Amino acid sequence: MSNDDFVAEPMENDSGQGTVSRIPDELKGLNWGACLLTFVWGVPMRVPHAWFTLVPFVGELMRIVLLFKGNEWAWQGRKWASPDQFRKTQSKWNRLSIILTVLMFVISLFVANKMVDLILTSPYMGEYMMEYQRFIFRLLDSTR
Repeated sequence: MSNDDFVAEPMENDSGQGTVSRIPDELKGLNWGACLLTFVWGVPMRVPHAWFTLVPFVGELMRIVLLFKGNEWAWQGRKWASPDQFRKTQSKWNRLSIILTVLMFVISLFVANKMVDLILTSPYMGEYMMEYQRFIFRLLDSTR
């Protein structure tokens, strides 16, 4: 008997049936959409666990859990027409999350740069710096 005699039957699509659903092996992997967009991704995927990302301190840990368990929970939470449809949908979420994260990072750098420029070019900044310098010198003199 050869290995060709044992052909694996295609797995039944049991998506959307909660914890009873078993995700096909080819769909397992990291889900950046779940990790970076958290509850925004969780609502259409019907993954209530994603709301835990809003809880302070728990949220950051939950992001990591979503990164690794996101595909499984999305498969269990929603009925999918096929594994291919699931893969395409999650791929779109992954791309969107990475694009938005990079965009937000760039915007944050731009805003921070503008704020520093505004502070350093303020006409009052010189007065504040002089007052701060006098305060430091007085503080140092009092410790002698």
